[in-house]
Amino acid sequence: MKKGESQRIYWQQWLTANGAKNGGTSRRELITSSAAIRISPDTAKAKDVTQLLRKTLNLSSLSSQKDSAAAFDAMVLVGTLYSLPNDYVQFEHNLMLARAQSNSASTSVTTISSTHAESFHVVKTLEPEDNPLSMRDKMMDHLRRLQDLAPSGRSNISPKFQWFFVPSSQPSTPPSPIPSCIDLDGYCTSMEEEEYESDNESLETGSTELCGTADALQLGAETEDMNNSQDSSILNTLSQMRPKEGKFEDPSQMNGSQNFNTMKSQIKELRRYVQMTQSQSTCILPVSGYLLKQSHVDRHVWRRVYCVLTGDHLWYVTRVPYSTTRNFPEVAKKHGRISLERALLLEPNKEYASSPLYRIPNGFEVVSAKGTSHVFRAPSRAVQIHWIQALSNKIMESFENSLMSHAELIVADESSARNKRLSTLAVDPLWTEIEADPQHIDSSIASVLQLGLDVSEYREQCRHIEASVLAKSPVVVVSEAAARSRRGDASREPIDAATVQLVQATWDMAMNLLSKATNVAMEIQTVSDTKQLSRSLEVLCRHVDYVITGQRRQSNGARQKENSSNREHSSDPPPTDLFDLLLAELQSIVGGNTMSC
Repeated sequence: MKKGESQRIYWQQWLTANGAKNGGTSRRELITSSAAIRISPDTAKAKDVTQLLRKTLNLSSLSSQKDSAAAFDAMVLVGTLYSLPNDYVQFEHNLMLARAQSNSASTSVTTISSTHAESFHVVKTLEPEDNPLSMRDKMMDHLRRLQDLAPSGRSNISPKFQWFFVPSSQPSTPPSPIPSCIDLDGYCTSMEEEEYESDNESLETGSTELCGTADALQLGAETEDMNNSQDSSILNTLSQMRPKEGKFEDPSQMNGSQNFNTMKSQIKELRRYVQMTQSQSTCILPVSGYLLKQSHVDRHVWRRVYCVLTGDHLWYVTRVPYSTTRNFPEVAKKHGRISLERALLLEPNKEYASSPLYRIPNGFEVVSAKGTSHVFRAPSRAVQIHWIQALSNKIMESFENSLMSHAELIVADESSARNKRLSTLAVDPLWTEIEADPQHIDSSIASVLQLGLDVSEYREQCRHIEASVLAKSPVVVVSEAAARSRRGDASREPIDAATVQLVQATWDMAMNLLSKATNVAMEIQTVSDTKQLSRSLEVLCRHVDYVITGQRRQSNGARQKENSSNREHSSDPPPTDLFDLLLAELQSIVGGNTMSC
């Protein structure tokens, strides 16, 4: 039987029980403790180690949540590389600034120094069934490969590793004194390739496969159009950012697919730069700085990203791999952006002390409208508050902008729908006669057409009244009997004075329309004088007059009542279809007369 290997496991916890004030804590308030555990190379698993540590630290037992990842304690392996080159951890904006200043002829500009040498951590969270010692061996092999790819001038320090214990966070248990993340000095990444996590809004066009001469010509045309645009300084700026052998070439001089990859990378870089500069110009005071972003794959991996809050997006730039910085024109730049439109900002709250976000020092979370969660950490409490305030203001501003855009669409759609309703009611029934002889339109057709336009205006005003009344007193229909009682109650509900004035003005409009319709009917009778025609129009006109007269009698009777509690609602809204039958009859008569002629 093989003897186990002794491994020291660390955990970080807050110095005091109430050290997490105002939703977070600083690095100086964390202390690190450790314990030595002997692990068997064959039988021991990660869950066995975490269970032993939970008992040792006198933590409450976990509840049975088999499907939840948060129900398991985490055993995290951290491998560290030392004595790396100073520029091993670089970001795109650092490289661009360095290139622009190195190519500049001016010597008075102070150059920006490369990032200082720092520890490079590789973080791996073990699954409950993983063998800790086997995973340690894989980690050491991975660290040696990374060290071979980044040689340094001095003697290399052997890679080292550490074990960390992070207990689970459950709503049913009291808040743990141990934070839900590991605080490490240096840059952190994972054993897998540094994934590019975005909210499906990245500017990378690598997923769109472009091949063939036609696509190359299309990209060349886009480049030529951009060169001819007013913002030609963009190309000059990008040219200064590249070495002499990497300057932009004329797309017309490129030999098809030979230089297609170079041209495609130039176009992608130009697009990114244009969008970034356009977003930058729309924001007066952009907020930018370094933050730690939680990985979507491993929640214990916190990568440093450079964030820029501008426009309606939160941009973040990841690290540029060291192997690509030697050939600057081929640097794979990866920008991510999070849309703040209808986004949700979450910050630590004492009322939810058992949530993982509360256990993250100086953390906050941005949930996009698509439901994608992005968790960030700030280096201090002051920086956290600054970012939370800036994001909150931007989210509110973006929401207001989206409402304005939506309102503009509603206005445009309503205008189009109104024109369509007007044409359907007034113009379409007579369009055949108008189109037959547009130079000689009969006077009766013109009169009926004008009457139809007036009726359309009347219907639009009735629709506005109905929408106003329904918005102020919504009715929920449960049954037919309840609907009848609700309609009776709604007629007795008081309405505001502005709506009453609009109702009275609409009734006055109806009286004027009845007078116009009578005149049009008399004009038509001179053309087709028959008793049947006179009888049909007379019945329809009397019906409209009966509705208007009955409403006037009801209104006058309500005004004469003393101590009336709802005198404002003595008049009901006018019927929307009051003139529909009369107008349709006049249109059919005019059309028949024209066809007979």
